[in-house]
Amino acid sequence: MAPGETIRSARRQAGLSLPALAERAGVPAEDLTAYEAGTETPDAEMLDWIIRCATFDRGKELEAVLELAEQFPAHHGPELEYPVFGR
Repeated sequence: MAPGETIRSARRQAGLSLPALAERAGVPAEDLTAYEAGTETPDAEMLDWIIRCATFDRGKELEAVLELAEQFPAHHGPELEYPVFGR
């Protein structure tokens, strides 16, 4: 599959418009349009970044992190000991 087809497919599967993916990835919408049309080709690093941005749901990821953070105390109590290194 060509890079432009890969980007378009990932964007559509994520339910994102082209401007929404451009904003999420921090890439000008004109560049994404050119990539999808095949008039320009992103380098491998840019292609990977765009695909990751298309498939990454910040809302769900943030919820998972906040849920995990709730499981840990904000301050340690006297029962927690720090490991001693190098002695």
